[in-house]
Amino acid sequence: MRTFFLTLIIWLCLACLATAHADAAVAPEGFDTSMVSILACPENLTPVRLATDAEIDTINARIAAGQLKDRAGATVRNPIDAALIREDSRIAYRFDGSVPVMVIEQGLVLDDSVGPPAPDSYR
Repeated sequence: MRTFFLTLIIWLCLACLATAHADAAVAPEGFDTSMVSILACPENLTPVRLATDAEIDTINARIAAGQLKDRAGATVRNPIDAALIREDSRIAYRFDGSVPVMVIEQGLVLDDSVGPPAPDSYR
């Protein structure tokens, strides 16, 4: 009985760690995370945040399935290691090393209902 409870406690601890890891924001090595507070979506100027491990896994699964496009309409082929996600969670911006690629046309479309880029409508 004691072994059962010990096993249960270990399993619960591992489950908690896995959940915490999935919810952890991912910053590429060399990126100053304090920069996130001053970065904004180049299209609508809303705040961005670092993607979590779970979000990156979801994005990479869509890339592997050929189901993710960028704002220019091209199918995204290369998996990502980190991203900045727009406040409304509809667009993500990948990193090139430790540098976020904040180019509207290269934004990753996370919500297929998002329309074409219209930066002038936000200025």
